[in-house]
Amino acid sequence: MESTEKEKTKENQVSMNDFVEIEYTGKTAQEQIVFDTTYEKTAKENDLFREGVKYGGIIICIGHKHVVQGLDEALVEKEIGKQFNVTIPSDKAFGKKTGKLLQLIATNKFLKDQIQPMPGLQVNVDGNIGVIKTVTGGRTLVDFNHPLAGKDVIYTCSIKRKVDNTEEKVKGLLQLTLQINDTKIKIDGKKVVITLEEELPKEIVEHINQQFKLIIPEIEEFVFVSLKTNKQ
Repeated sequence: MESTEKEKTKENQVSMNDFVEIEYTGKTAQEQIVFDTTYEKTAKENDLFREGVKYGGIIICIGHKHVVQGLDEALVEKEIGKQFNVTIPSDKAFGKKTGKLLQLIATNKFLKDQIQPMPGLQVNVDGNIGVIKTVTGGRTLVDFNHPLAGKDVIYTCSIKRKVDNTEEKVKGLLQLTLQINDTKIKIDGKKVVITLEEELPKEIVEHINQQFKLIIPEIEEFVFVSLKTNKQ
């Protein structure tokens, strides 16, 4: 009897490289501040709600860094349908703070772009997002560390189900990588044709082909069709 129960439990567990649908809420361990959630109600309660964002379970592939490393590792061998909590140290969450990402930048650089630098202001410098810490003597100190760098975090997570359908897998990856929802997908043997409104840059298409084929080995080619240009 005990052996049968263990077998059932093992069948209900997830493994590395499994596609799963998960729901979660993340909060800082010390301040208990919620910073991310897949639940619309929780997002509204914590001033995180954003119009246009699709709330609900997300589809990921375990072991491919679709969530922070500590949560990714914690998912292995967890049971479907059971909620769990995991405390993740900063080095397996959003990284430790590093002085290399603190930069002194001439204040004139911001003024030329009609930006009045002040502590706490989020800025984009050459494509990198940072937060201004101080403004003194014609120089502005900007912190390019992740806002949660150096913080331990806690995730409350549940695995809703395993995902075996190839179309669902592709749609899940598209949502994760490109924030694209409700995409038209046609599977033709070992080829997937994805129809989008806009044409993707060649570099992105090449990257997606490389990454998606690694994660979904049953597919050998991903073709993107643009409705705007009607080109592949």
